[in-house]
Amino acid sequence: MKADKAVGISKLVIGRRERAVVLEPRDDGIVLCSLRFGDEVKRPA
Repeated sequence: MKADKAVGISKLVIGRRERAVVLEPRDDGIVLCSLRFGDEVKRPA
C-alpha cells in the first residue's frame, strides 16, 4: 500500500455498530481512521 501510495477502505464492527474506516500505512505500521455517515454528523450551532 505504501509503495502504491494507496489506502484501504473497509467496514469495522465494534459492538453492534458498523463503521466505515480508512487504513493508511504510516512508518512501520497502519493507521485506522473511523469515518462517519452523513446522518451521524451534527450541523454547526
